This record gives sequence, structure tokens and C-alpha cells, in this order.
Amino acid sequence: MFPLLFSWLLSAVVLAQEQPTILQPLPQQQGQQIALIWLQGNSIPAEAYVPPLSQVQAATDFQLWVGIPSFPNDSPNLSIVGKEIDATLSAMEDMGMSTDIVFYGGHSEGGAFIQVKGGRERFAGQGGYICK
Repeated sequence: MFPLLFSWLLSAVVLAQEQPTILQPLPQQQGQQIALIWLQGNSIPAEAYVPPLSQVQAATDFQLWVGIPSFPNDSPNLSIVGKEIDATLSAMEDMGMSTDIVFYGGHSEGGAFIQVKGGRERFAGQGGYICK
């Protein structure tokens, strides 16, 4: 019993320590504010997506916010995807994001999970999927 409880508590601490990666809009962007939530592929660190997503930001006139939820062991977990998306959006709002136009996308397993968890719970407004 004790090892199982200890393992659960350790997992809870690890989950609580994960922070999303957030890219604020570039200063020269003057267009409409939009957001992109991107889920990583299995075993790929969230930080690996910063360079390509920064290029996406630089290629648009929109004020593009990018949020990449973080998962333990760099592996999206279907049971907490919704919670992590919500936490990422909240962190983006705390940093000044003020849009309800949110696009959701992901790579590999993250792309599959965003369609299952993101779509069912979130697509009441504007936005859509971008999956690879």
C-alpha cells in the first residue's frame, strides 16, 4: 500500500511541476490577436517545437500567441490533455492574451490527442485543427 501511495504522490508532484511553453506575439505584429495550442509528439520535448512555431509567428501579420502544454516524460497523456490545455490557456491569458480565436494542432500522438480531447471539449467558438 505504501509504495503505491508514494508512487501516486510522486506522480502528482511531477505533474504539478510541468510548465507550458508560451510564445508571446512578436512586437511588430499589429493584426488581430489569435492563439495556437500545439501538442508535442511522444518523447519529443516541447522546446523542440519553439523554432518552427517561431517561424510561423514571424510569417504572419496576426498577433499570434503560441502555447505548448508540457507533459511528464515529454509524452502527451490523454487523461490530462484537457487539464493541460486549460492551464496553458489560463497562463496565456495571465500574460495578456485576450482572444477567443484558438486553433489547436499537434504532431504525431499530440495531433491525435488534440482531436479527441481538444475537439470534444473546446470547439464551440472559432478556430480549428492543424495536425501533422
